[in-house]
Amino acid sequence: MSQSDLFALLGIEVETTQSSTKSKDKKNVDVKSTASKATTAQARKSETAKQKYSTREGIRKMPIPVQGWTIHYATHTFEVEHYARQLVDMGDETPLEKVKDALWTKVPEDVRADILKAREKQENSNDKVQSETVEEEDNLDIDEDSGEVREKNIAKKEKKPEDLYDGDMTIAMIEQAFAYDYFEFASSEAISWRVDRENKRLFPAVTNGKWGAYSTGTRRLYWKWQDYLKDTDKPPIGVVAGRQGRLFDVREDDFMRIVAPSQLIRELDIPPEGFHLNLDKIPGEFLVQTVAFFKHFAQQEPPVEAAVYITWNKEKHSYALHCPRQRVSLAEVRADFPHFLDDPDTRIVVYIHSHHLWPADFSGQDDANDKAFAVYGVIGRLNLPMIDMRFRAGFNGQHYEVSAKELFDFSDVTYSDQFPLEWLACVERE
Repeated sequence: MSQSDLFALLGIEVETTQSSTKSKDKKNVDVKSTASKATTAQARKSETAKQKYSTREGIRKMPIPVQGWTIHYATHTFEVEHYARQLVDMGDETPLEKVKDALWTKVPEDVRADILKAREKQENSNDKVQSETVEEEDNLDIDEDSGEVREKNIAKKEKKPEDLYDGDMTIAMIEQAFAYDYFEFASSEAISWRVDRENKRLFPAVTNGKWGAYSTGTRRLYWKWQDYLKDTDKPPIGVVAGRQGRLFDVREDDFMRIVAPSQLIRELDIPPEGFHLNLDKIPGEFLVQTVAFFKHFAQQEPPVEAAVYITWNKEKHSYALHCPRQRVSLAEVRADFPHFLDDPDTRIVVYIHSHHLWPADFSGQDDANDKAFAVYGVIGRLNLPMIDMRFRAGFNGQHYEVSAKELFDFSDVTYSDQFPLEWLACVERE
C-alpha cells in the first residue's frame, strides 16, 4: 500500500532660501544703524520661515528632528526619539540612522517634496557661494585710543538658504505615535501645538475638551495592584495585571485615578498564539496501531469506545504508546491510573479515544475532561473507508486544532491492522 493510500485510509488530507552677499567696501558705517538693519533682516527671515507653519494643518506638517527635541504634555516630558522609534517599531538597539530611514518613508509626500526641494536649494546655494562670505551682525569695532571705527577681523561662514524647519518626522507623525498611548491624539482637530524652536520643545494640548487625558510618558508593568500603590515614582501610565487574566491601564495625577482595560501596549510583543511542537514528531506507527485497536472494538456488537496514551520520557528522550486498563461502553471509556506515571521523567503528552461509528467530534464530556496541558484526539467513523479524526492541544479548557501531520511522522510508514494483543486484556466491557 502506498503512503497516499495510507493517508486516505487514515482520513488525512494531503496538500497537493537664498541670501544676498553684503558689500565689504562700506566705510564710516554707523554702528547702531548697521545692527538695526541686521536685526530687522533676521526677524524678517525668521518670520518668513514661520509663516509656512502658522496654521494648524501647517504645523502638523512641520518636520522635526529626531534628536534633541522634547515633547511636554502637562507636567511630563518625553524625547521625540522615543516616539520616533515607537512609530517604526524599532527599539533602542536599532541604530538611529536606520530609524531615520524608516521614518522617511512615512513622511507625507507633499512634505517630503518640500524638504527635498529645500535641501537641494541649500546645496546649490552652498556650491555657488563657497568663496563668498557674509558679515556678522556686529562687524564693526571702535579703537578706544583713536576713536576710529573700523571693521572687525570677522570669521567667514557660508551663506545658507531661507531658514527652514528641517527634520526626520512631522508633528502629524508624532501625533500618530502618541495616539497609541493617548487616544485623544487620534483626532488631530482636538490637538493644538506650540513650537519652541529655540529650546527644541513641543507643547501639545487638548483644546476642545475631547477625552482630556493630560499626561505623557512610558508604561511600567506591575504584577500586583499593591505594587503599583507602593511605587513612589509612578510613571504616567501604569499597567497592572489582573486576576481576570487581563491587563489594566492606570492613569493618575493629583486630581484623580482611572483604571481601565488596556487596549494596546506597543511595548509588548505579539506572541505566536497556538500550538507548536518542540520535540520531534511522534512515530506514525503509533497512529496506525491505534486505529487498528479502535477498529477492533468498533466492529463488535454493540460497538464500544476505547483509549490509548502516548507518553514522553525525558530521560530516555523517547515516545511510547500505552493501553491503560479501562472500562468501556457504547458512550464512555474510563481509564485507571497508569503505572508508568510513577516515573517522574514520564508524562502523557497525547490522549486518544474512539467514537467508534460516530463522528470524531469532541463531546461536552470531552470538553469537561480535557483540561490538562496536553494534546487530545478523537477517532471516529471507524466503519467507513475514510475514517474521521481530530486533534486539539490546550490547557485550562482553551484548545487549538492540530492536524495529524503536525503531530505524527508518516515517512516510511505502511498500513497494518495489527496491534499488541496484550492490549485486549486491558479492556473490560461494561
